[in-house]
Amino acid sequence: MMKHTILILFLFLSLLCHGQSYKFFTTDRELSSSLINKIYQDRNGMIWIATEDGLNRYDGAKFITYKHDPENEYSLCHNYVRVLYEDSKGRLFVGTYNGIQLYDPETDSFSARAQWEDGKTFDSNIMSILERRNGEIWVSGNNLCTITITQGKLTAHKLDLPIPTQMTDYMIEDRQHNLWVTQGENGIYRLSADNKSKHFLKQEKGMTIVDLYEDNYGDIYLATIGKGLLKYNQPAEEFIPILYKGKQNLPIKSICQISQNELCLGTDGKGTKIFNIPKQLITDYPFDNNYLDSGTSKVHSVLKDNAGNLWIAIYQKGVMMIPAQPNSFKYIGYKSINKNIIGSNCITSLCRDHEGILWIGTDNDGIYGITTELKQKVHYAPHDSPSSVPSTVFGLYEDSEHNLWFGSYTNGLGRLDKKTGQCSYLQNLTDKNGNRIQRVYDLVEDQDKRLWIATMGAGLFYYDLKTGQSVYDPKFNAATKKYKWISCLLYAGDNHLYVGTYDGIRCIDLSTDDFKTEEILSRHIIHSLYEDPQGNIWIGNSEGLAEWNPQTQQLKTYTTAHGLSSNAVYAIKGDGQDNLWISTNAGMSRFNLNTHTFSNFYADDGLQGNEFSKNASFADHNGILWFGGTNGITYFNPQEITNPAKKWNVRIIDFYLHDQPIRKGMLSGGKEIINTSVFEARDFHLSHNDNAFSIEFSTRELNNSERITYLYTINNTPGSNFPKESTGCHSATFPRRLSFPDQSRRLSAGIRHR
Repeated sequence: MMKHTILILFLFLSLLCHGQSYKFFTTDRELSSSLINKIYQDRNGMIWIATEDGLNRYDGAKFITYKHDPENEYSLCHNYVRVLYEDSKGRLFVGTYNGIQLYDPETDSFSARAQWEDGKTFDSNIMSILERRNGEIWVSGNNLCTITITQGKLTAHKLDLPIPTQMTDYMIEDRQHNLWVTQGENGIYRLSADNKSKHFLKQEKGMTIVDLYEDNYGDIYLATIGKGLLKYNQPAEEFIPILYKGKQNLPIKSICQISQNELCLGTDGKGTKIFNIPKQLITDYPFDNNYLDSGTSKVHSVLKDNAGNLWIAIYQKGVMMIPAQPNSFKYIGYKSINKNIIGSNCITSLCRDHEGILWIGTDNDGIYGITTELKQKVHYAPHDSPSSVPSTVFGLYEDSEHNLWFGSYTNGLGRLDKKTGQCSYLQNLTDKNGNRIQRVYDLVEDQDKRLWIATMGAGLFYYDLKTGQSVYDPKFNAATKKYKWISCLLYAGDNHLYVGTYDGIRCIDLSTDDFKTEEILSRHIIHSLYEDPQGNIWIGNSEGLAEWNPQTQQLKTYTTAHGLSSNAVYAIKGDGQDNLWISTNAGMSRFNLNTHTFSNFYADDGLQGNEFSKNASFADHNGILWFGGTNGITYFNPQEITNPAKKWNVRIIDFYLHDQPIRKGMLSGGKEIINTSVFEARDFHLSHNDNAFSIEFSTRELNNSERITYLYTINNTPGSNFPKESTGCHSATFPRRLSFPDQSRRLSAGIRHR
C-alpha cells in the first residue's frame, strides 16, 4: 500500500508577552472538589491536584478529572487522593485512601492497586511516598512498607524496623541518609542509616505534625497545628520553635521552598506566610486578588512549578496560580474582597485633590472619596435636598484655588464642600435663551483663571474664578453651531484650548481676541484628549486613536489594524516613559511613542473589566495612572508593567480523531497511531481516510497559553494562524498528498498517511 509522509510544521510565536494576572481555579469550572490535599508537578510539566473527591490534571489548556469507576480496573482506585510522587525513573505514584497505583501517561490510565506479597490487596490509607537514596520506594500510612514494581505490578513488603510501622504519616530522608517519620500527635522518629532510632517531641501535648521539609541548607522543619513552625537544632538534637509575631501558635499546614532563602508556609485559616531563612523571620504574604481574603485562607498545599509560578491550594475554595511574572494592575471595586469601597456602579470621573484624596464620580451613586491608603473616607450619596450631590457625575476637577468642581447629567455645574458633602450649583450658568444648563461633561482651567465648561447641547462656557461670573461666548458658539455637543476639553501648553465634540475638534487660540478656530477630525465622536511632552495632541475617538501635530498640521490615525485593542478609544494618559496608556471598550492598550507599536491588556490580565468609561482617567503626581470602568477602577504604576522577552516551550498536549483523544494502542487503518504519550509523540500515523483531526496546544510555562498565536505551514506556503479558541484546540483538514519544508526552528510533528 502506498504511504505518504506529511510533515506539518507548527511555529509557535508569542505576539504579546507580558505579566499575567492571578488565575483562580474552582469547582465552578475546573476542579472536582475544593477539598484539596496536595498540588504536584511531574517531569512532563503537568500539574496534579489531589482532592477528597477525585484527581485533577492541568496541562495548560484544560483540566482532566480522574475518578474511580467500579467497572474499569484501570481507573483510580479511590476518589480520596492524598499524595502524588514521581521517582527518579519518571514513574508517577498516586496514593489514595484505599491504596497506591501508578499512572501511565501513554494510555492515560492507572495500574492495578498494589498487593501484599501473599496476593491480598494492599488497601492502606497512603499518607506519604518517598524514594530512598538507594532507590527503594517507601510508603507510609496505615502501614510503613516498601513497594516494588515488576512488569507493572506493584507489591507491598512489610518492614522490620525499630520505629513504629503502623499509623505513620509523613516522611523524608535527609542528606545524612536519616529517615524522618512523623506519627501525628506522637511526635517524630529518626531512623539512621545504621538502623538506630530516636524519638522526638513525644511529650508535646496539643501538637500535631502535619508536614516536614528539608531546605536547601539541609535544615529540617516541621509544620504543626498547635506549636507553629519547628526547626531541628542538630547540635542540641532538639526541635526549637520559630515564633510568629512573638507567638508559637501559628497553625501551619504545608512547607515549600520558593527561593534560595525563603520558605512558603501554608496555614490553616491564617493565609500564606514567608519564612526568611537567614533572618529566621516569618512574615505575612498577602496576595492581592479579587476572589478571597488571602489573610484568612486555609492553605493546605503550596507548589512552585518549573516556570516559577506559585500554586496555592486553598481548602474549601480552590487553587490560586500566581504567575512568575505577575502584572501590577490593581483593582478597586465590588469584585474585590479587600477593596470593595466604591459601590458597584459604573465609574464616570476621577480626580485626586491637593490633599491626596481621590474623588470618584459614579453613574447613579454620587461621589466617593478614598484616602492614599485606599480606605473609604466619604460617600456622598444623592438625596432629595437641593444641595445634594448629583446621582451621575462627570468631569471632576480641582481648580487652582482648591475648589472641587463637578459636572452632571441633570444638575448642571456644581462645587462640592469636601467636608460636608453639600453642593452649591452655578445658577447663572444659562444658555442664550436664559435656560439653566443641565448637562456638563468636562472642565479645565486656563492660565487666566477661567474654568472652561463643556456642555452637552449648549456649547462652550467659562467661569471666571476671579469675578465669579459665568460667560457664554456668543462669537465662538455662533461660529460653531454644530459643535454644541461637547464631550471633553484639553488646555494645551501653548495656550490653546482643544474642544472635543460629537463632530470632531475645534482648537481655540486663547491668546487672540477673535477666537480663531480650526477644525480637526470632523465627523468623529471625540471621547478624550491628551497632550504629550512634545506638544502633540492625541485624540481618543469613535474610530480609533489619532495624533495631531500642531506644528506641521499633520494627522495620523491608528486602529485595530495597527494593533489597537478596539477602535472605541475612551481615555488616554502618558506615563513619562514614552508610552501612552489607552482605555477602550474592549481592553487597554499601551502605545510606544518610539516604535509605534501596541501591547494589549484585558480583564484576564487583572483589569477591572474589558469595558472602560469615556474620559474617566487621572494621572497623579506619583506617576500612578487611574482608569474608571463599568466594574470599578484599574490603577497601576506603568513602570511595573513590563514586556519581558520570553521563549515559550510549546507542545502538543492532545490530538483528537473523530473527537476522541488519541492514546497509545489506538489504531487508524489497522495500524497504531502513536507508540508513546501524546505530548512526547513526534509522529502520528493516520490512514488517508482520517485526514480531519484536531490538535490541542499549550506551553510548559502553563500561565500564558491563551496569549500564544500558533502558526503552521503547508506546502511551503506562508505561515498561517490557527484560529484562536479558548480551549486551545484547533482543527484542520489536510489533503492526502502534501509536502513540507525539512526543518523548523520551533517544533515539528509528522503526520503519516497510509
